[in-house]
Amino acid sequence: MTAAVMVLGATGCGPAPGQSDGPTGGTRQDGDTPYLSDALLTAPLEPPALSLVAGARREPLRRIMVDWSARGGPVTGPPRHVDWPAARLTGTTRRVTMEFGTAQLPSRVVLYRYPGTGADGIPDEDAGTETICGYSTPAASCSRTGGGDRPAQVDVALDVEAGGYWVVHAAWPVLVGRSSTEQVPVVSASWVVRVDQMEGRHADQRDEVAVPGDP
Repeated sequence: MTAAVMVLGATGCGPAPGQSDGPTGGTRQDGDTPYLSDALLTAPLEPPALSLVAGARREPLRRIMVDWSARGGPVTGPPRHVDWPAARLTGTTRRVTMEFGTAQLPSRVVLYRYPGTGADGIPDEDAGTETICGYSTPAASCSRTGGGDRPAQVDVALDVEAGGYWVVHAAWPVLVGRSSTEQVPVVSASWVVRVDQMEGRHADQRDEVAVPGDP
């Protein structure tokens, strides 16, 4: 078994667009970031939280790895065992939104999806799929959005069989306190969540997030 979460921590930027150092089950790329201001793209001072949201419901994802050293922050991971928070999808939408605890737009977001894990909670890399999320492309399978006036978000298309184990990897450039000739450092983090689909859910239904213990 390959420790997929270790792949995510190998580099802050991740693979170049169109390339993959992650799951071999397939890679989808849905677009690149156009020119945006440094003020919007530069990394926040601290690693943000990430939550799966629908309406008033919110389920925090668990951060398993982080490299915020370029901003004087923490460096942790990879873990030897992964515990997955669960989000149960109910209701009537075909897309689900994940929201960062910052308005700073990540320059790169990659969504990895796996059908299962081993006893240590680590998925088999070869069984997964990888989606490189495009910028502000609502029809894409994965889109990242943000304009600085609200939290940055990732919007993911769902189908009836869209459950499983999700790993979200995001990276931000550090664009403050450097000269124009210096290489741009990058900070990054990875979060996990297990997405459970309710039986009988139809493709035209809207999602709500029911946290474990909800009726």
